[in-house]
Amino acid sequence: MSERISSYSELDALRRKGRARERITVSQLQAVQVARQSRSDAFGIDLANPGWSLLLELFRCYLEKRPVRLARLTENARVATTTALRWLDVLAERGLVERQPDPARQGASLLALTEAASDAMEDYFIAVQLAWDGTDAPFRREQSSD
Repeated sequence: MSERISSYSELDALRRKGRARERITVSQLQAVQVARQSRSDAFGIDLANPGWSLLLELFRCYLEKRPVRLARLTENARVATTTALRWLDVLAERGLVERQPDPARQGASLLALTEAASDAMEDYFIAVQLAWDGTDAPFRREQSSD
């Protein structure tokens, strides 16, 4: 009996995760990007992590099913080109970003998330979705009885 209950619980968790994956939208991603920038604006200093800013923008491009050129990526992510290049090297070494030849421009590259990176970003947003829903949050503060 306990095995059956456990399997129902696992199936239910998989269904909730699947529904959360389906609800990931470009607008949610943009809201996260605005929140990240607002954090810096509110305190008057740059509190954004360039690597995360680049991943967010690359994930948006992934959701929109388009690769992106470096200039557009750095502009939208609000990351200096030299900083972006350093981070893109790190992300590429880790198998998270790939460069593809740009068919429209000789010698230019398009950037895109790898499948592993898009899966990781989806997993992240699923965790956020579940936390927003109040179910299966990966971390929750214990409520005090005060």
